Amino acid sequence: MSNGFKAILRRILVFSPLAILFLLFYNHLVNIEERLILEQIGKEHQIHLDYIENSTQKEFTFYSQIIDFVKSSHSLDLFFSNENEYESMISLFFQSVLENQPKVQYIGLFGFDGDRTLITPQQGSTINAFDLNQYNITSQKLLYEVKNLEKTGMYIHPVSFIENPVTHVYEQMILLASPVMDETEVKGVIVFIVQAKDLLPPIEDFLKNHSQVFTFTVVDANGRILEILNKFKSIQNDIKMTNYSIMYPQVWNSINKNKKGNIIVDNVFYQYNAINPFERMYQNYEENSHYFTVISSFSMENVELIQSSFLLQNESLRYIIALVILFGSVIISLLVYFRKNDQELIVISKLISDQSHDGVLIRKPSRVVTYSNYAAELLTGYTEEELLMDKAEIELLDFPQNEREGKKNLSQKNKKQVISYDNFVWIHSKHSFTLCHMLMNSVFNNRKDLLYLVQLLSDPQNISRESFDMYVLENKNEITPVDRYPIKKITDLLPLHNLSAIMYLKLTNLDLLEAQYTHAQHHQSGALIRDVLISFLKTDELLFKYSPDTYLITISSDGNELHDKIERLADIFATPFGVENKKKILTYQCGLSIYEKDKSIATLILESRMALAAQLHFNHQGVLIYDNSVNKSLLRYYSILNKIPSALKNNKIEVFIQPIVGLKDDTIIGGEALVRWNDNELGDIHPNEFIPIIERHHLEQSIDFYVIETAIQYIAELKPEDEDFFLSVNICPPMLFNEYLIPYLVGTLEKYHVDHGRVVLELTERMLLEDLPRANSILAELHNLGINIAIDDFGTGFSSLSYLNMLDIDIIKIDRAFIKNYPTKSEGKIMKAILTMAHELDIYTFVEGIETKEQLSLITNHGAAAYQGYLFSKAISFEDFKVLYIARLKKEI
Repeated sequence: MSNGFKAILRRILVFSPLAILFLLFYNHLVNIEERLILEQIGKEHQIHLDYIENSTQKEFTFYSQIIDFVKSSHSLDLFFSNENEYESMISLFFQSVLENQPKVQYIGLFGFDGDRTLITPQQGSTINAFDLNQYNITSQKLLYEVKNLEKTGMYIHPVSFIENPVTHVYEQMILLASPVMDETEVKGVIVFIVQAKDLLPPIEDFLKNHSQVFTFTVVDANGRILEILNKFKSIQNDIKMTNYSIMYPQVWNSINKNKKGNIIVDNVFYQYNAINPFERMYQNYEENSHYFTVISSFSMENVELIQSSFLLQNESLRYIIALVILFGSVIISLLVYFRKNDQELIVISKLISDQSHDGVLIRKPSRVVTYSNYAAELLTGYTEEELLMDKAEIELLDFPQNEREGKKNLSQKNKKQVISYDNFVWIHSKHSFTLCHMLMNSVFNNRKDLLYLVQLLSDPQNISRESFDMYVLENKNEITPVDRYPIKKITDLLPLHNLSAIMYLKLTNLDLLEAQYTHAQHHQSGALIRDVLISFLKTDELLFKYSPDTYLITISSDGNELHDKIERLADIFATPFGVENKKKILTYQCGLSIYEKDKSIATLILESRMALAAQLHFNHQGVLIYDNSVNKSLLRYYSILNKIPSALKNNKIEVFIQPIVGLKDDTIIGGEALVRWNDNELGDIHPNEFIPIIERHHLEQSIDFYVIETAIQYIAELKPEDEDFFLSVNICPPMLFNEYLIPYLVGTLEKYHVDHGRVVLELTERMLLEDLPRANSILAELHNLGINIAIDDFGTGFSSLSYLNMLDIDIIKIDRAFIKNYPTKSEGKIMKAILTMAHELDIYTFVEGIETKEQLSLITNHGAAAYQGYLFSKAISFEDFKVLYIARLKKEI
């Protein structure tokens, strides 16, 4: 045997472990990739299921509102007062409800004396839905259950499978029942029969907007399948009463134990949500631990994220690469004996890690970096050569005493190490510090010796409040937690006498810019922002990056230099910013705390954070310098927010009326409902102060429904003689597209027996033009109901009468900005032009803010129909308005 052949054979034996090591390392990366993907999918699908659960709640709430509407009808009261005389009236009323609500199959009315029974089916219904024996319930039991409910209570019977006598297919039906009461006595029971599919989550619409290949299954409390849908087909028809637990016992057992959760069975991922539609609304109804359960399932190999994963889709490639490593190592070792044993592995690792979305650092047990990828360079701000020289220092965060998920094990014994870490770290960049999430795992040989440490680094994208509090902030028994890391670094690296200010900076629209980016471009964008901010700093100033859009900056400039620095910051973000041709102007909000004698660094950081919080809450852009007013503003902000629910509940927020006067005969033709709030502790709170807080915290429905009902109550109490009298109500911008607005408005008008034409909804131009086709469809529906629409503050938004041709509106209210300076500083040319064009378009026109006789004369001469303003009256209480209205009718004033 030749020496050359022996050398080749020897090296094959020597380098075989290297190929095996690669296979182990590859498998480890595959496991990490699969786990991360499943975690991401689990979070996404939980959002999907939560959306479906909320949609189902809305469906049940909608039917509850219909039942409440029927219960409050005048026809129902008449029927119970004289059954024989009004039986035909209530039958016609029920038929009209069924025509408007085709999803309802039957409406039934049961009287407690046993004689009053009335059943109205949907036209064309073939199922005897009121054969209660099919629901395993008798009329006596139903009456007993419902009689024990509260006035607004709801009884929901479990889903029943009723056989259609024509098609012999079982249809799934749900029975909803509620008591009809006067003040103290139960008079009867209203029963709705609805097909279960009409109350099930709108999964089909949901599937149309999602590309994932997954299946939704809905089962009832007994495990019977109600609906199965996937992206391409519905297999709901002719479903037998198959028990889900028989088909998938592991899944059903998991569902019975938990309200929410997931499980993998036979390489299929199942995630589920149990739904109880009225559990937060009514205390008394037939209890089931899982009324509906929605199950999202998909086969692992069909998931797009897995299909797009290089590691998971090319697992077989590991064997080819292992052979390349083996024979390549043999050849290279024969030619270059001084090469280190792991160089080939590093080349292969580069091929793999360059596909990673995270920064990758691979270290030897000695902590020496042997490999870094491009994402790690962008994240740390170091070049590949600098990283290999271990220039980037990584500091672990301290752990809470009882935290087990972070530091799993970190020990060393006899050169054998077991190292694992999953938590947040701070990375020292060249001129800054970056908060990152680090997942570190180890690779061992068969003797349990540590071979490599693999560190995956990623920006904390949208770090949760809980994670930030747990891992970054430290309480130390203080009232306000503080991030101790920057305090420590500022103390160590920057003499206190050189510190003049702390700046907390947040980029408010970065997510809109990065929404168009790939993962690689996200890293590039983050590196560009960091470099721009570093160029903004002097050599003795520090930068701390908390997330892609949040930074803490120390400033050593003072006086005029600080003012110049603030202006320079504005200049930096005044030009489009971004990667390649995907650029956008970045907006920012900033809190600044200026150093004063005896102030600690912790205090400066807290004050800068409070100033930033004030900017965020009040939606102000730019820089806010902290002072005592910031504390007062935040305290008042949160005090107002906390008082809003109780103020609405206890009628502390009052609805005033500002009269609207017709110019034709100088009479009060209506009024505008305006909210006023005088709090015992906070004093007068102007609408411009508390309405933005309501909108920011999504409380629009509460305030708007409160004002709508109060205004309609006023009309009912006033009983105006003029058939054209109306009250107008402003609604918050998001409420136009609220699905409950029109049902609530119509239901309240019917409740107080007020004509629909006596209410005018005031909307803004911005609200209407945000989604013009959808807005016009809603306006058409309102007009069909006899409700008029006005554009409020006309001219201050898009300021174009051309938009009026695209909007189906009845009235425009011209903003006071166009009349307030007339005649002293303005000739009223714009007001004249608007009134002239509105007259040509034959649009009814009001003018707001009339305060002088000269202003009144101007709008009268140019065709305005009505006005409101201090010249006649400011907004006044309803009692005062009533006195004024009656006096005006009698011509006493």
